[in-house]
Amino acid sequence: MLTKSIPLTQLSPGQSATVVGFSSDIAPPCRKLLQHLGITRQVAITLIRRAPLGDPLQLQILGSQFSLRASEACHIYVEYSN
Repeated sequence: MLTKSIPLTQLSPGQSATVVGFSSDIAPPCRKLLQHLGITRQVAITLIRRAPLGDPLQLQILGSQFSLRASEACHIYVEYSN
């Protein structure tokens, strides 16, 4: 199986992936907030749906669902198998 590392914003609705890290240009307070939400390395994350205009994204992680702006989600890198 081929795996790819991409920004979370490039997942399709219904697709699951594993978090592999954050981009280097993410602001420390934003990174800390994401980590408090449970977005850490090796955690499974699913893109449930996008809002009608594409922003925000509804995500599921560790059994919880929440919304995240695309401007924040683009800093989260995930790996998935295709």
